[in-house]
Amino acid sequence: MPGAAHAQQAFSSAWFAAKGAAQSTAASTGYLPNGMPASSLTNPALQQQKANQQLQTSLNNLSIIARGIAAQQAAQQAARLAAGGGTGMPDGLADGGLKVDTDSLTKGWLNAGAPTQSTTGGQTTVEIRQTADKAILNWETFNVGKNTLLRFYQDASWSVLNRINDPLARPSQIQGQIKGDGQVMIVNRNGVIFSGSSQINTRSLVVSTAGITDAQYRDKGLYVDVNGTQPSFTNALGKIEVQTGAQLSTSAPGSATQGGGYVLLMGSEVSNAGQINTPGGQVTLAAGDDFFIRKGVGTSGNTTSTTRGNEVSARLNAGSTASGNVVNTGLITASTGDITMTGHAVVQAGVAVSTTSVGARGSIHLLNSASDAGGSVTLGEGSTTAILLDQSGATALDSQRDAAIRNLDGVKTTNNITANFDNLSSIADRGDL
Repeated sequence: MPGAAHAQQAFSSAWFAAKGAAQSTAASTGYLPNGMPASSLTNPALQQQKANQQLQTSLNNLSIIARGIAAQQAAQQAARLAAGGGTGMPDGLADGGLKVDTDSLTKGWLNAGAPTQSTTGGQTTVEIRQTADKAILNWETFNVGKNTLLRFYQDASWSVLNRINDPLARPSQIQGQIKGDGQVMIVNRNGVIFSGSSQINTRSLVVSTAGITDAQYRDKGLYVDVNGTQPSFTNALGKIEVQTGAQLSTSAPGSATQGGGYVLLMGSEVSNAGQINTPGGQVTLAAGDDFFIRKGVGTSGNTTSTTRGNEVSARLNAGSTASGNVVNTGLITASTGDITMTGHAVVQAGVAVSTTSVGARGSIHLLNSASDAGGSVTLGEGSTTAILLDQSGATALDSQRDAAIRNLDGVKTTNNITANFDNLSSIADRGDL
């Protein structure tokens, strides 16, 4: 519109004049400035009709989401059962299974006791007890058999770097269980595959086919330096594949004031067809050559961030052979947390659901690098990408409640109708929708 625009202070003389003009226009034309019939302000029947339409739209959306979750849960269960049969990788500490690196050029075992093994009832358990906050363990092969439990005993704030130096350049096959009280990192530049029988439960999980140096890990952990000019993980070679039936999960936070853990997958190509769940935490799938990782919202090193968890930027180098493809065809859930997929070609063709509560908002990011002019983001037909209201016993002021509702993406509430992921999960389990 021509002319300058001026902000009007609420309840000023200009504000009242504008309102009066709008009312006069409505009285003479029968329409509001937004094109709606003026009668909609005073006609209870029209108001009720509009409310019913909004309610039906919300119910239809929730029904679609619940059916999508139910279908994924059924597919995951069937795949887990199918993957449980047959032979697989060797169990326990064995050639072709879990084998410590003894090569003089690459060996090293820091801040952890030697692995111990026991077998009971057909289950082989390999235990590793960490002795300091950052452990570095070098393996020749890191394959977890179907009947193997690899158990890391560590404090919740501790992390362990498992680096695989396979002389035959083979990807790691995770077919059994991995459990850890803190952060478990698996770095194999040749690739990592989680089969349909795998079950991972840690405080946080980092899987990478890009390399990280001992100095980077020891001095800075996952994160770039203050200037952020050098990536923390470099030169990814292999792919990361999470197959249908695989379960990757992090521990739920102990209280509403604690954050959850994260699952971070970084490779030249990353695909998830399994189930990843991070209550109160973050799921990140990132594809490229190099990776820049920064702490997210509320941290001094990244004051402008709005992402709860980590911010990950994937870079494709000139002449790279990496595809940079990130594909989700499985089920990803992060209640009151964040889901991020970033790479050159991002395809969300499965189910990705976060939730928002009165105390913490959920978010979903599907991203290309700002410098990637040929990048793409695709939402597959029949896929579900949603942020719902979370079931919570917490209370909030009206201003906090309204702010939480405004944070919802594409999900509306009418009167006292609310959607929450926990209820949807139980509905889907029962098969009611």
